Amino acid sequence: AVVEALSQLLKFTHKKSPTDTFIENIFNILPDASIAVLSALDELIFSLSEKDSFPSNTINSLWRLYSNTELSISRRTQAAILLGMISKGQPTIIWKNLELISYQGFAIGGDIKLAIASGSALLSYYSVIRKTTDDLYKHKLENNHILFRKNINFVCEKFDDSSSLWSPLCEFCIKTIVSFSNRPLELLNEFLALLLSKIQIENIDGNFVFKNFLEIGRLIHAVSHTAVSILILLEGDFLSEIKRRSNVIHSM
Repeated sequence: AVVEALSQLLKFTHKKSPTDTFIENIFNILPDASIAVLSALDELIFSLSEKDSFPSNTINSLWRLYSNTELSISRRTQAAILLGMISKGQPTIIWKNLELISYQGFAIGGDIKLAIASGSALLSYYSVIRKTTDDLYKHKLENNHILFRKNINFVCEKFDDSSSLWSPLCEFCIKTIVSFSNRPLELLNEFLALLLSKIQIENIDGNFVFKNFLEIGRLIHAVSHTAVSILILLEGDFLSEIKRRSNVIHSM
């Protein structure tokens, strides 16, 4: 019923309203949407995007909203969320705009909510190509790519931020590294080293004392999440190697 109701709304606006009104109607759904409504909207947007029902001017308008620093963070975040939904049916819209996402989503001094929405859009794209291509390597990036530089620097900048959103922000960063880096272990090691360098320690009467226990907790969270990600990564490599050897044997 939810999907049908949303479908009628989007069909109406899509046919009879200009692009800006169409986007506005979707944005109006997002702020107070329940998990069920968000899930239904995601399903519907995917269905439309898979059929190329989103014209290029609609997608271009969303990118303009996303990168417009004069707009509220809420509006820009909504644009990122919608672009992530559309990318499940049209994944190239993310791949073609990696630099834009890097500079706008992870700008120094930027907002954590926008960064998380940007990271979510990146991982939505990766989840699609992981299912649809046998050659994931062509989607891998060098460790000096601007996406990693901006993402890691942003997470480190926000290390002492009071926001409770730092932990999910860190997790998105780690997942982005694992998903897109062609040498993820090296980059993860560099990331943790940078976080460690942010820990503040002072000498009190010959005793070294941590100045901020919030930072210690965050470092432990980052290390534990990295460890789990590495195990999953190694398991995937192991299974891929078994599959490769099996294919070789069957071809003999």
